[in-house]
This record gives sequence, C-alpha cells and structure tokens, in this order.
Amino acid sequence: MQREKLTARAQEMYSLIEKYFTTDLNQKTFCKQEDIAYSTFHWWLAQYRQKESAQAASNNKNRDDFLPIHVTPSKLSNTQPTPCQIEYPNGIVVRLDQVNVQIIRQLVQIETT
Repeated sequence: MQREKLTARAQEMYSLIEKYFTTDLNQKTFCKQEDIAYSTFHWWLAQYRQKESAQAASNNKNRDDFLPIHVTPSKLSNTQPTPCQIEYPNGIVVRLDQVNVQIIRQLVQIETT
C-alpha cells in the first residue's frame, strides 16, 4: 500500500495491520499481544481495507476483475493441509480449515507461454 499521503498514526497502524497478516493469530490474540484495543484495531483494519480496495480498483480499471493475491508464509508444510483465510477488500473473510497449498499454487499459477 502506498504510504506517502498517510498520517504518522495511519502509517503506524497500517504497519501493525500488515504485521497481523503475517501471523497465524486471530485478531483478539494479536491485539492482546500488541497491547492495542480490539475496537481500535478493527477500525484501522476497516480503513486499511477501504484504502487498499480503492487503490486496487484504480490500478485495475483497464484490467480483469481479479485482485492480487497476497500469500503469507506458513510454518506448516506445503504438502500437508493447512488453514487458509481469504480476505476480500470489502471486509468479507472466508476461512477454510484445511487447504493443500500445492493445489492452490497450481490453480493460481500464470502460464507465461
């Protein structure tokens, strides 16, 4: 996400949100660990998603309707079923208990030929 036009507080909170995306923690546990109020985190998460969605929309005006996929590394094996969370820019979250990462990679792989 572009940060040149953000306030210092927004930059701080967006960095914290991006840190959350790299963890396997749920939001409440993450907030407790980072000593931030859950309601504050949730408000900033909504701001982050709104800004990211608007930015993606402006970047994709002349492209397909697909948004980029952000894959965060897991501590679990790539061949074993692992939890998966898909977060849409509009705030909808889809959680899957077990997904085979290899299959997902094959499904989203782009052919360059």
